Amino acid sequence: MTEPPGPPESITAADSTANSVTLKWKPPKTDGGLPIKEYIVERRDKKYGSWIKQDVTRGSVLTLEVTRLTEGTPYFFRVFAENEEGIGAPCEMTEPVIPMREPKPPGVPIGPIKFRDIGEDFVTLDWHPPKDPGGIPIIGYKVDVTRDLDTWTEVATTDCGITSVKAKELVPNKKHYFRVFAINRIGNSKPLESEPVVPHRPPGAPGKPVGPIEAMDIEREAVTLTWNPPEDDGGSEITHYLLEKRDVMRAHWSHAEKTSSPTCKAKVKNLTEGTEFYFRVMAVNKMAAGIPLESRPILVKSPFDVPSPPVGPLAISNVTDSTADLEWKPSEDDGGSPILHYASKSVNQDVVYGDVQVQ
Repeated sequence: MTEPPGPPESITAADSTANSVTLKWKPPKTDGGLPIKEYIVERRDKKYGSWIKQDVTRGSVLTLEVTRLTEGTPYFFRVFAENEEGIGAPCEMTEPVIPMREPKPPGVPIGPIKFRDIGEDFVTLDWHPPKDPGGIPIIGYKVDVTRDLDTWTEVATTDCGITSVKAKELVPNKKHYFRVFAINRIGNSKPLESEPVVPHRPPGAPGKPVGPIEAMDIEREAVTLTWNPPEDDGGSEITHYLLEKRDVMRAHWSHAEKTSSPTCKAKVKNLTEGTEFYFRVMAVNKMAAGIPLESRPILVKSPFDVPSPPVGPLAISNVTDSTADLEWKPSEDDGGSPILHYASKSVNQDVVYGDVQVQ
């Protein structure tokens, strides 16, 4: 009596590549009393439950290369034996087969390396995973740094999935170069190298101008002030200075002047003669105005004093009904400015003034 064959035995997978796998099996223990005519191989994806016919081999062939598979996708396979009586029960895999090429080091991470959060001695790097992980998972990344493109120092290693590193303890205001390696269990990739980056302090407000504030060319209603630039420009070029004034008898500061350049000199106008003022100066860059430098009290007045009285005695001669000649000696102190003329007056029932030009 004949019948369909029993199930083949011990189906296994070998010689896996990225898109193929070779299946092997053994004949069934019983052929049903008739020669095995052929073997039928079916497959299903682990994700999808339907079995589909893969291929058929002759009864004498116990192996099959399955191609056109998707790398990394789990597959189940089963094989049936067939004789003239029919198809027997299948031998089915209990664990899926995953097509995978021979593992190798990963490809270069995808760049460019981008920099952000740049500080005085630190910088944050970002990159992307390589297109080719080498056939096995990436387990991390290694980051190196150099300043001379010769001696490299490891900065950090990351776990898988982390494609960002904050590099610390860098040299301020010096060029640094970075490189990133992807790592799998086989080894490291070739490096992705960066363009140079210069750690520097982020721009901020400048420091206080260097004093003291000096008063020059004091006039009746104006004064020219000078000072020195701040030692710290805040990481950004000084563009100009702001000046404020305050009457010593008042608490309120008001705008006095604004320079059109970083020149450390300004003339403050429209002041009140005979008044003492405080002045303060602030350096300004593109970020903000800095801490002010304050002056001592400065008295606004004419740079000249009135002359001293002429030197007597006053000699009177050639007196007439309506005239007289007067004679005196010049003032000993002209008040800092040449005497322009002398004024005279006579006191009687009426007051009469007269000007005498200086010869």
